[in-house]
Amino acid sequence: AAAQNREVTVRLPSGSIMVGVGRKDLITVIDTLVQNVFRHTPLGTPFTIGVEQGNRSLTISDSGDGFASPSMLRRGKSGTESSGLGLDIVRRIAGASNAEVRFFNDDGATIQVQFAEVVMPQ
Repeated sequence: AAAQNREVTVRLPSGSIMVGVGRKDLITVIDTLVQNVFRHTPLGTPFTIGVEQGNRSLTISDSGDGFASPSMLRRGKSGTESSGLGLDIVRRIAGASNAEVRFFNDDGATIQVQFAEVVMPQ
């Protein structure tokens, strides 16, 4: 982000959150979504990474122009020269853990991954 002159805001809860995704897959989701910001917004575009404890969600939003095309919501499509496979990776990881991926086009692009509640065995 620093190399691209991007301001990054990180919003984290004070406590831990249990999600049904392993560390490696969670890092892949975060990395993929941040790389999408770098690829699809102009240099210097700020973005936010947020984690909400109450609804167990990870949200990445940017201040760019929003999603180029509604087709990016379909698997393997992006509406740009991209293949859209990064979002498919996020969808696959989310789906394997009963998480839901949501897309918003408000004052830029926002992708939210809401993880299912993890029930610990008794």
